[in-house]
Formats: sequence, structure tokens, C-alpha cells
Amino acid sequence: MASFFKRVQNRLSWQYLEITDPLPFATRDLSWKVRWRMRNDRNPLFIVVQDKYKGKEYASERGVRSADQYFVTDNPDTIEIGGSLGVAAEAGLMRWGSEEDAQKLIDEIRAGTELGRILGDGAVTVGRKYNIERVPAVKGQAMSAY
Repeated sequence: MASFFKRVQNRLSWQYLEITDPLPFATRDLSWKVRWRMRNDRNPLFIVVQDKYKGKEYASERGVRSADQYFVTDNPDTIEIGGSLGVAAEAGLMRWGSEEDAQKLIDEIRAGTELGRILGDGAVTVGRKYNIERVPAVKGQAMSAY
């Protein structure tokens, strides 16, 4: 019952803001603007582009090429391969933006070579091994999209 009253209170506060604030975007921060748009703009495309997998499908239907996708997962540990490849590029193990070089390093991981094990251990391990200071990681976990 308490959650019902909380939802009603949230809806009423949003309605109050919409009625009394003539310029809702004038003095608000980006977070407020995004929440306002998510709540009020019912464009179904927002749902599609928020999901990387659906976004790639949407782009490919329109002829936009994107990087190959080998699998889809909900496991956050799979973020590490992207971070590892980025740090490997920083270390000079591959060229920046080279799909072929990235595929070779992924094949090293599959083969279980020494380099593959280092890459498979994550971005922090690659950074330590090759003395790279710019490692996109927090508490040993690589950050996505960096």
C-alpha cells in the first residue's frame, strides 16, 4: 500500500512541475531533462537505441555497418575484452581501430597463449604487464564504452 501512495505522490509532483514551471528546460540539469523527456516523449525509438544489440539491428536495417558481434550476454565481465583491447592498443600490441588486429588478439585468447591469458585477465592486468598508466578501470573492473 505504501508503494501505491509513493507512485501517486511522484505523479502528482511531476504534474505540479509541468503546470507551474513555464520553462521546464531553462534551469534544469541534463539528468532532469533526460528524465523529463523519457517521461513525456513517447518516441519508441528511444527504447531501441538504448539497447546496444537492438541499436545495431536498427542500424543494419538502414545500411549502416557496425562492428561484428560474436555473442550477446548480460554478464558484465564481458566488458573486459573491450577494455583489454583498448589497453593493448595503447601498449602497441594492435593498431587503433583495426578490426583485423583485434580479431587476432581475440584468437590469442581463444588459443590460450600467454598473451591471450594476459588479455583474458582484463584491462588492469594488461596495463600492469605493459606499464600503461591510462587504464579505463575502477576497482579492477573495466568501464564500458571507453
